[in-house]
Amino acid sequence: MGSYLRGVLREKKVAGLESERQAFMRGKSSSRYKLENILQTVEKNNSLINRITGDMEAFKSRAQYDNDKNMLNPVLLDGVTGSNPQLIGKKLNEMN
Repeated sequence: MGSYLRGVLREKKVAGLESERQAFMRGKSSSRYKLENILQTVEKNNSLINRITGDMEAFKSRAQYDNDKNMLNPVLLDGVTGSNPQLIGKKLNEMN
């Protein structure tokens, strides 16, 4: 094989390796962007979970329960007897 042919083959190999390197760098950049996006989403979700957890703890600390651990509904409206949620909801809708 002549030196010219070896040089051409070497240049093709170098060009092929350079192309692979560029493809790898594009993939790496894309993966880094996706990771950052996923981490931001996880951070937002964790923040939401923490706020909801705080709200649930506050609600549970203020909720009233009967002896059987059933949650009481202490809403009282004029014209509604009892604490049936359906009757209370109907009355509230009438008030609007």
